[in-house]
Amino acid sequence: MAAEYAIAKNEIDRAIDNVDPRKVTMLAAILALGNAADAVEITSVGYVMSEIQPMSTGEKVWLGSSVFVGMLIGGIIFGWFSDRVGRRPCLLACLWLNFLATVVLAAVPYHGVDFLTWCYFIAGVGIGGSSPIVFTLGAELMPAHFRGQYLTAIAGSWMFGTIYASLVGWVLLGKNLNQEKIVPVEDGGNWRVFVGMCALPAAAMLVLTHGWVPESPLFLLNSGRYELVRKFIKSFSARYGGREGDR
Repeated sequence: MAAEYAIAKNEIDRAIDNVDPRKVTMLAAILALGNAADAVEITSVGYVMSEIQPMSTGEKVWLGSSVFVGMLIGGIIFGWFSDRVGRRPCLLACLWLNFLATVVLAAVPYHGVDFLTWCYFIAGVGIGGSSPIVFTLGAELMPAHFRGQYLTAIAGSWMFGTIYASLVGWVLLGKNLNQEKIVPVEDGGNWRVFVGMCALPAAAMLVLTHGWVPESPLFLLNSGRYELVRKFIKSFSARYGGREGDR
């Protein structure tokens, strides 16, 4: 068994290290989108909070904290599950939580600050679960000689998520130089459109994960699923174009 494990581990390393860096960059970009989507969701809380008035100091504290409390719980729960049922299914579950909570927030009639707090708490559970899984998959799927650069790029994508949320917030909720609303809405419902726009990165990540992000080969190996490891090696090499002579 130990020999079979060692052979499979060497084959995994060889398949990953022999990919075409230009092709595997797409996989890194998808994982980076997941990190950016988390940043968008967290950044959006402040914008929504500023649009809903009146709100007491206590309500602002609970609303602002809810997403981080959810992240703590989500990180613990999905960190445990990802080591037992797999990285990919847990990542998909987290993305669904994030996306659905945001869609409900944008589409369902407003029911007070408690409603907002619970929605952001659920979204936070998804964020807390997906963020460590994204970096784990990055470490386990990227070639060793480029791994540091790819993980740095994935981490740096957080900035792009905050920029996206800030730009959308400025256009939908902000004012021009004449101190007039850029996109005026009489009933003040622009924040719903803003929240819906903030759900788009998570939706895109959900679709791309379904189609392009494989299960971690190390998880499969440590679970003793050698047949699935062999399928991973074959499909990963075919999709990401390893050098023919090195396969």
